[in-house]
Amino acid sequence: MSLDPTADLEQHRPRKRSRSSGGSAIVHWSRWFRSTLPLLSATSADECDRRTSDGHDSEQSCVLNAVGTPSGVGVISLKYWRQRRFLFSRFDEGVHLDAESFYSVTPEAIADHIAERCAAGVVIDAFCGAGGNAIAFAKVCSLVIAIDIDPNRIAIARHNAMLYGVADRIEFIVGDFLQLSRSLSGDVVFLSPPWGGPNYLEAETFDIARNMDPDGVRVFEAARRLTPNVCYFLPRNVDMAQVVALAGPDEVVEIETNYVRNAVKSVTAYYAGLAASPICIETLPHDDEQ
Repeated sequence: MSLDPTADLEQHRPRKRSRSSGGSAIVHWSRWFRSTLPLLSATSADECDRRTSDGHDSEQSCVLNAVGTPSGVGVISLKYWRQRRFLFSRFDEGVHLDAESFYSVTPEAIADHIAERCAAGVVIDAFCGAGGNAIAFAKVCSLVIAIDIDPNRIAIARHNAMLYGVADRIEFIVGDFLQLSRSLSGDVVFLSPPWGGPNYLEAETFDIARNMDPDGVRVFEAARRLTPNVCYFLPRNVDMAQVVALAGPDEVVEIETNYVRNAVKSVTAYYAGLAASPICIETLPHDDEQ
């Protein structure tokens, strides 16, 4: 089941938070849902797998416009290059990004907002990439454990953290979060697994079990074994019913829609103690009730 994050804003009176960054208006709208759906687990996701043979699941390379970039970061499209200072306000001071990071890093204003919502002693950034979120967390937390399976990304993230003056509060680890999770300890886990590049928007509804690699449901389960306080950064076209069903029975999850210049940029889900006090709690119908 999909749910339009912009629907019924007046009826449900979501909480609005806003900020301005580099001339870009950033607005966050929150709605709260009580989970009355069957718990979404890796097992249930496998049983309900709706794979098709229409070719949409095949790996596709992203064709990018040939735009020269400094520091050997590769070839990126002009669209993403123009957003560089929105991604990192200190970009011109020497921020390092590879080509993929230009479209996968969380914009700084959104990362700062999430960090303020998740401020805690120890935060685990399970897929740190170029370090945008890890840097934001380090501004407000005692320690950030930043993990990425790609050693080059860890090197980039460490450089950027040094540029922002917060590297001393970040422990960088090269590794697979799913394998490392049982040996970790933290107060909050932040999840932003790869969405599959810009092609994620080709799907009408983004399935976190099928369209993420690694499986987004298994990633969530690994995080919840560490702490109930999980923050999940997700595509704007994510299946909202799945996001709610990840929560335990009767658990309230806060789903925040992030807008940039009046357009939906992404969705952030806050579980357990990270969810703010709800204004109005909704439920999603079961499939047999529709």
